[in-house]
Amino acid sequence: MLVSRRVMFAVAAATVLAACASVRAASPDPKDAFERAKVAEAEGRHSDAFEGYLEAWHDPELRAESARRARALERIARFRAEDDLSAIQPLQQKLGSAFATYRSRSFLVLSDAGDAWTRSRITLLERAREQYFRDLDRLGVPVHPHAHRLVCVFFGEHGDYLQFAKKHDGFNAGWTAGYYSMGHNAIIIHDDRTSPSLTRILREMDVDQTRIDELNERAKQADRQRQTQQAELLRQAAADLEENLTADRERIEQQVLRFGVAKVLHEAVHLLAFNTGLQKRDVAYPLWVSEGLASSFETDNTSGRFGFAFAYEPRRQQLDEIVLRGELPELFDLLTLDDNTHLDAHTARPLYAAAYGLFKELHRTKRAQMAAYLKELADLPPGEQTDAEHLARFERHFGAVDTLERRLTRRWTAAARERQDEQAAGWQAAGL
Repeated sequence: MLVSRRVMFAVAAATVLAACASVRAASPDPKDAFERAKVAEAEGRHSDAFEGYLEAWHDPELRAESARRARALERIARFRAEDDLSAIQPLQQKLGSAFATYRSRSFLVLSDAGDAWTRSRITLLERAREQYFRDLDRLGVPVHPHAHRLVCVFFGEHGDYLQFAKKHDGFNAGWTAGYYSMGHNAIIIHDDRTSPSLTRILREMDVDQTRIDELNERAKQADRQRQTQQAELLRQAAADLEENLTADRERIEQQVLRFGVAKVLHEAVHLLAFNTGLQKRDVAYPLWVSEGLASSFETDNTSGRFGFAFAYEPRRQQLDEIVLRGELPELFDLLTLDDNTHLDAHTARPLYAAAYGLFKELHRTKRAQMAAYLKELADLPPGEQTDAEHLARFERHFGAVDTLERRLTRRWTAAARERQDEQAAGWQAAGL
């Protein structure tokens, strides 16, 4: 999820007032920067060469080669400690001394969450980065390595996360699970185990626990009254209820963990996109690009295959649901929406699902056009785009919107109904 200025696309119902420049201002002469970088590389001045290639990247003719050379130098050049300090100092002042600092190969994390949870999330960040560069390489879209470690803020408590979002990014984050802040150029997430929805579910389960305690106490009373058979029945009822309750808790905990993995990957891709040249923080992008891109990397298991070419079942199920309910947004609206000021959890759900579906579909069927489209977006000028500009750019690469919409609606509807029928057959076979 993104939080941005009014003129930029965002996925939280608010605006961030800070204006941010792109990752690195374009060199007055990228070709000269490229030649200087080659000399520096030959002389072993790796940091100078790395920075020169990042400047040269702004020339579309030099972009692919500059990106390749910068990526090759990245591990040698490394990130400097002084760059880390300058990147996190403003956030450290806002967050306070309770936040520990973690440095990984590519990320700089400020966290007051548990150490084990924080480190597990940092591992996911690095995994997302690997897959991001790998998939964009395969797609043929050159992106450059980020010039410094990318910044993340992890909150151990949901309430503190909400307070920070309101105070420092100016929006109500109650319906969001995490977001990318353009103002801070950082992702902000919290430990999902402290979310109100989980707390509410666990509180409801306490009613069952109370019932279990009552049954066990009645069993003891029956024992004291020598009602052996009644005591055994009560204990068995308590045991059955406790078994079901334990299974429900484990299932919910696993769902929370899986969702947390997907969330970190999603936000990490936003952070990467705005720091590697794919997107710029002063450009208005349509929802389907920003959220379709990030959603395409979601998974709950990074040891398996994920990324552009692989589906994420929960998102696919969401798409099936909105299609079968007739809630699929108009394609024109999806292609032209670049401001989410008026979105909430209810209105965002179908838009996100459709964005995921559209991005996956175009990557599968029109990969060369997708690459060309993303390359064009990388060179958009700062500021807003009109609906007509969004639409014309899309149709140049992917054809008439009306034709595509009819094809997508037919295909998605047929697929959703087929999966619905398969599920119903499975339930019937199981006697449910």
